[in-house]
Amino acid sequence: MKLPALGGITAPTLVVSGADDPLFDPRAGRDLADAIPGAEFVLYPGMGHNLPEELWDDIIARMPAGRTTGESAGA
Repeated sequence: MKLPALGGITAPTLVVSGADDPLFDPRAGRDLADAIPGAEFVLYPGMGHNLPEELWDDIIARMPAGRTTGESAGA
């Protein structure tokens, strides 16, 4: 897959993919995250092309703005 020049992105980046997404294969999310320096990739089993409400708290906690300095995504 050809991606635009993403290597210059310096903002903290979270890429979220659903394992059951009918529109985008999760590999596309992985490729996107790999192209952005320091990006975190998260694959949610059972998730399609939506963000189900039961995952909102976990997704928000993984977002850089949802964390405090030095806090890891797993905390």
